Amino acid sequence: MKKDLIIISAYTPDFKREELMRSFINQIDKTNYDLMVVSHSKLPDDLINKVEYFIFDKENEILTDLDSKYNMTFGRENFRVYTTEARDFNHTIAAYKLFYVGINNARILGYKKVHIVEYDSTVQNMNLFDDNSKLLEDYSVVWFKRSNNKIPVVMSFPMSFNINKLKEDWFKWDKEGILNSMGKTIEDWQLRQIMNQEDTYAKKDKITPDHIKNLPQGSFLVDNSLIINLYQSFGSEQWICPIINENDDLLMFVNNRSEDSLCYEVIVNGIFIKTKTTNPYNWSILLLGKWEEVNTLSIIIDNEKLKEYNFGQMNRKDYKSRNSLTKNQ
Repeated sequence: MKKDLIIISAYTPDFKREELMRSFINQIDKTNYDLMVVSHSKLPDDLINKVEYFIFDKENEILTDLDSKYNMTFGRENFRVYTTEARDFNHTIAAYKLFYVGINNARILGYKKVHIVEYDSTVQNMNLFDDNSKLLEDYSVVWFKRSNNKIPVVMSFPMSFNINKLKEDWFKWDKEGILNSMGKTIEDWQLRQIMNQEDTYAKKDKITPDHIKNLPQGSFLVDNSLIINLYQSFGSEQWICPIINENDDLLMFVNNRSEDSLCYEVIVNGIFIKTKTTNPYNWSILLLGKWEEVNTLSIIIDNEKLKEYNFGQMNRKDYKSRNSLTKNQ
């Protein structure tokens, strides 16, 4: 009987990420599983011999235009921030292409049961994959629903599939469908496919406050055997976002998710304004001036320019509609 296939999607251009994938592959018990790595970077020679398939896709599409960036939010009791600037780029299409290439090749190769997971994971045992494999006898997709009504609802990976039960839309290239979704994420696309697929099985993640304390920041305990998202690419400067409030004031909103204080300088219209420090795990708001009077903005950290904006060359109305602070009623 043919084994299940575990597809590992990857982008490991440096030693740290390469070591995460190496550790993960070495932890997998292959008794009942074949391995496929689909990656935007090369696979080290020592790992080639440990997988059945390696597919390299050179194109690692990164989107930086305003229309393609992630729409992200931050809220407190009396206000909410909407912004596209919490991340400098959107890598969803790059991640989605790895999924697309992997699942289509799995079908071509004749696999019935396929489990997709990202490289920056660690596995204690094969219980999650074994359980999902049994569920796939009766269900088309086994997916994880995030706890506490978090958005997005779907945890992108791990996700398991019975190839023979899937509707054809799972195998079709749908870049525009992702970019036209509200969040512009692969999770939005996956949820739409799941809603159109009658026979799916949703699991809940195992995240609790105690788990979070013992995990690297941003990582998730999916179940008692698998931890995902061990590599975090957003860095301490992620939430440094120019936003506009209801009075048409331009503000700098900072959410410092780092254990270190975050100090930055702001230059508006070529003139130094001020330096602002935000304490670890705190947020802050700095008034920069009237929105219509600010044409250029530079943000500097450690004497290096982190971000630069020329609002005079943007669609200001569009930027404001996507980057705002509103008061809660």
